[in-house]
Amino acid sequence: MSGKDSPWGRRSVVRMRIGRVVVCLLVLVAVSAPLAMAFGFDDGVKPPRGILDTRYNFTFKGRNGCPPYTFVFQNGSLPPGLSMGADGVISGVPTAVGRYSFWVELRDKGCTGFPGNSCPPNGNSCSAPSQRPFTIDIVAPLTVAAPPRIVAENGVHLTTTSVHAAGGRAPYRWELVQAPDWLVIGKGGTIASTPDKPGSFRLAIALTDQYDDRATTDANLIVKAKLTITTTRLAAARVGRSYRAPLHSNGGVAPLQWKVTSGRFPVGVRLNTSTGLVTGKPQRAGTYTLRLTVKDTLGVAALTRLTLTVDRVRHQHAPAS
Repeated sequence: MSGKDSPWGRRSVVRMRIGRVVVCLLVLVAVSAPLAMAFGFDDGVKPPRGILDTRYNFTFKGRNGCPPYTFVFQNGSLPPGLSMGADGVISGVPTAVGRYSFWVELRDKGCTGFPGNSCPPNGNSCSAPSQRPFTIDIVAPLTVAAPPRIVAENGVHLTTTSVHAAGGRAPYRWELVQAPDWLVIGKGGTIASTPDKPGSFRLAIALTDQYDDRATTDANLIVKAKLTITTTRLAAARVGRSYRAPLHSNGGVAPLQWKVTSGRFPVGVRLNTSTGLVTGKPQRAGTYTLRLTVKDTLGVAALTRLTLTVDRVRHQHAPAS
């Protein structure tokens, strides 16, 4: 049995491996400790977004080194209306929207207070200065707007892009805080679905941007009944006599448009396509069969078939004397 294969040999190998692991751990601790204590900016404190024409205030923070700290603007651009002091405070009222990038240098100045410590020859900082790039995003106030009244029709697919977002910073997140359960809102603020019953519904719409700023608005959703023609017959007319007969409908979304799709009215009688009113003085007796259509602004159409009878005028003869 060789020395390596003996129990004593195996124990020596194990001790050597454990020793190597301990050495590696000590090296990692020795390297990470200075890194954890390194002088520089506090990474957890970064300039937040600003809102146009709204007071802005932010303070940079340093860590480790020898406070007090001095913050020096190096290059780049601060948002118009903002300024930075040596204490690291950025303040003011931003006057323009946009993303503004710049560099700041952090210096520590407290080294003379520690025995045996002295500043570098340039006298700027006890530690090597720390420099970092930063960006401040200035956005317009987040708003969401919807028409006070949205009109739909029962059983007809609704698609409206009339809800609009402004300000903030995209991407946006849309939410229907209050709405009938069949209604949905898409990524672009598009409200869509197919109503399953007529009625009036209050909508509460919320908009959130990438900074979690939130804006809300309200709207009323009016769901009309499905468009139908309710006139079932036309009163009879007489030759040469004034005639007036309104066509009636129910539901649908105005304005409505009437049309004769087959057949024709007698000469002297016409249809007002906007109001559905039939008027005139028929010139010839007869029976006139017509197919009529009414269409609403959503393109929904209703059809009916009606007959107009025009009678001759009966002349009464005076009795013989």
